[in-house]
Amino acid sequence: MASLFALIYIYLAYKNLPLCFVFGLLSSVLWAYYSYQILNLKFDGSLQVFYGLMSFYGLYIWKYGGNNNSTKPISYLSLKQNLIWIFGGFIVVLLIYLWAERFIESSRTFLDIFTTVYSVIGTFLLVYRKIENWIIFIIADLLYIYIYYSQGAYVFVMMMMIYILIAIPSWFNWKRIYLESV
Repeated sequence: MASLFALIYIYLAYKNLPLCFVFGLLSSVLWAYYSYQILNLKFDGSLQVFYGLMSFYGLYIWKYGGNNNSTKPISYLSLKQNLIWIFGGFIVVLLIYLWAERFIESSRTFLDIFTTVYSVIGTFLLVYRKIENWIIFIIADLLYIYIYYSQGAYVFVMMMMIYILIAIPSWFNWKRIYLESV
């Protein structure tokens, strides 16, 4: 069910429909339990809880986050903003990793943290309708394929492959929507 709801979520995000966040919430709840309890991926499980909370926020921002409570438009980050997100994210990864190595038992700790931090960044960029979110998710999903495969979570491996296959045309679709709006 987590996988089915996640597919509906990503498809609706591709279609640029705020309803995506409802299915994102449903998927997150189920995925969090599985990641945390079954796979021992503590950061990924926590990420799913974050996704669930962001579903409410994302729905609000997409519908009312534009000027005068209008729909939030799709846009690009500036070069400076891109660099801040990329390098800031890596610093956060390193700090969490140094802490986690001492206090948390987790599988694939560094990659779990890396994919989690950049998935959080990708989620914020998705919520604020920044086109670059799709690139971040493609990279994170490629790493998740390795993580889930090494944990024997083959359904999640297939999900990440499908996410990538949807994220690529989503990036192009959002670029088209942006160009039509300027």
